[in-house]
Amino acid sequence: MNKTSNIYSTIRSAKFVLKPTTKQKEILESFFGINRALYNISLYNIKNFKFGTYELENGNIVPKIPTEFDLNKSLKELKEEFSYLALFPASYAIATMRNLSRGFSNFYRTMNYPKFKAKKSSTQSFNCYTGAKIDGDYIILRRPRASDYTEDDLKIRFKRHKIK
Repeated sequence: MNKTSNIYSTIRSAKFVLKPTTKQKEILESFFGINRALYNISLYNIKNFKFGTYELENGNIVPKIPTEFDLNKSLKELKEEFSYLALFPASYAIATMRNLSRGFSNFYRTMNYPKFKAKKSSTQSFNCYTGAKIDGDYIILRRPRASDYTEDDLKIRFKRHKIK
């Protein structure tokens, strides 16, 4: 029986335990690193007033919090400035910007400012809202335009999944 036979047509999220080869591990680690770098660079730009400022009534100047649209527009400039960001698929980069935007919307509710992502964290992940396919016992990741990955490099076997 196929592992994906009980998946419904609409899935909110799925978590997978992957069984990558050594080449695939390198690819995933690069995706984790580029995702972390993109998030941290964007958060740094926000903290350093790149998106503008507001002046409060008491005279304090605070950084303008960009919308998800503003963050997505800044992707092109970031890819020109940091060439290694081109090795990350565009749909995954947009998902990273969505996570940062969601962090700021949570900030208004909980007053917890988004934190920089650390390399030494035990959980390394990236979201692929529109960029992965499930084919039997394999997940096929989207190929970045500027890479020389083959389809077999991005076809990763998984052990089990949990659907939410």
